[in-house]
Amino acid sequence: MVKINYFTTHRCALYTPGHNVHFIQARKSWQNPEAGVAAEFLTIEDDVIVVRAESGDVLKFRNHDLKRFARIIHDFGPHVTLRDPGVLRIEHTGSGYLFCVKPDVGAPLDRCIDPDDVPRAPTDRSPEAIAKYLIDRIHGEGGGTMQL
Repeated sequence: MVKINYFTTHRCALYTPGHNVHFIQARKSWQNPEAGVAAEFLTIEDDVIVVRAESGDVLKFRNHDLKRFARIIHDFGPHVTLRDPGVLRIEHTGSGYLFCVKPDVGAPLDRCIDPDDVPRAPTDRSPEAIAKYLIDRIHGEGGGTMQL
């Protein structure tokens, strides 16, 4: 059996609508699977995912990794489920692939941010290092967070 890797090579650090699925967003989408809306994938046109909900409504969404989306749709078929909050799930045998989607309003998504370009907290956790890090972040970029 040939195993196909559906992981993305697309590099993006954003968890905003249309970018990466955050683990909390994924968990919330699994907690109430009956609340999802069944839909059928129709096409990708002008960087927009187009689906038809079971109600007959045609809905359009944006996602930053359309190559991966198209590859998985091609291999598993057009059956998708729209789940809250902002998740489109491509169904396949008892499982599925989740994509964070943003309703299309005619404007492109925010540009992806390479994970290497995201400021990192210092490994030195001394009070002085933390204070310097926070002061530098406030002066340089308007605020900051770090895990302690």
